[in-house]
Amino acid sequence: MRFVPSFVHGLADYVCGAFLLAGPILLQEPEPARHLMMIIGSLVLLNSVLTDHEAGIHRLLPLRIHLCFDAMLGAAVLALPLILTLSPVMAAIAWLFGLLTVALATTTIFPHRRFD
Repeated sequence: MRFVPSFVHGLADYVCGAFLLAGPILLQEPEPARHLMMIIGSLVLLNSVLTDHEAGIHRLLPLRIHLCFDAMLGAAVLALPLILTLSPVMAAIAWLFGLLTVALATTTIFPHRRFD
């Protein structure tokens, strides 16, 4: 069942991407984990900027592609604590953001019109 408006999804993407960019620095994560999380955060932000929804800026990607990419990024964030050494706080945050991203990707409503 899809119930999250695409505008809310877009705003959540910006918040999640910004936190994935800044969080590892603020929490002083070890270098490999910090860089990988910052790359994923950058991809989340780029994905949102390039998507054709109300919060998108360049609107090149269809929302369906965006949601597929979000689901893949969410799965990657969920796997990070299992692959890398993260602090317990950052591991919990990674699981929270990973679950949130996958949940948003599966519950966002597809709009019936283009936003100009």
